[in-house]
Amino acid sequence: MIVNRCIPIAETEVVCELSADLNWITGDTRIEAVFQGKGGDWKMIAAKNR
Repeated sequence: MIVNRCIPIAETEVVCELSADLNWITGDTRIEAVFQGKGGDWKMIAAKNR
């Protein structure tokens, strides 16, 4: 998985565009994911295939 870019959307949240090579899908897949930071850790809270 490669992180292409991230944009902050709130004080503790960022949305990122990711590229992934998934073996069950031919070619490169783009994913938009929202991450939430808490206590120095980041957790993915939502994702969508583009």
